[in-house]
Amino acid sequence: MKHICWNVRGLGSPRAVRRLRHIIKQHNPYMVFLIETKLDQKRMDRARKSCGFINGIDIEAERSRDGLCLAWKGGIEVTLKSFSKWHIDVLVKEDGIEEEWRFTGFYGSPYLRDQNHVWNILKRLSQDSNCPWLVAGDFNEIMYSFEKRGDCQGTKREWRYSGKH
Repeated sequence: MKHICWNVRGLGSPRAVRRLRHIIKQHNPYMVFLIETKLDQKRMDRARKSCGFINGIDIEAERSRDGLCLAWKGGIEVTLKSFSKWHIDVLVKEDGIEEEWRFTGFYGSPYLRDQNHVWNILKRLSQDSNCPWLVAGDFNEIMYSFEKRGDCQGTKREWRYSGKH
């Protein structure tokens, strides 16, 4: 099953929605997790449906910041477990496959004041299930290029980990 996880940094313009539709048409995913939609509930519902996804969970942006959307096609059953402005946690059951699995779309706060709280959400979620689990999103753990080490070619990369989380 194909998934797309994308920090769209706003879907307020027709150009951004066209770009999203193009990527969805090109890759044909079954599930899409969008981060920083910057849209209210009504506008996100309209943008999601214009991309061909009738099913979805939209977490409205606060004052045109943040906003999450998990969208999926028919043929899979999605059950919401929990959500916040930083995550959407669901169980997924695919047609013809007996075992269900878990998906958590995650948006780590870029603000230092929220980081401990957000990482604690992920820690708490990790203790909640025994089925296969996919966590994807924008963790905002590396915010600046100076925090990365390694070559630009991607053959070997190392990231500094502060050990705080």
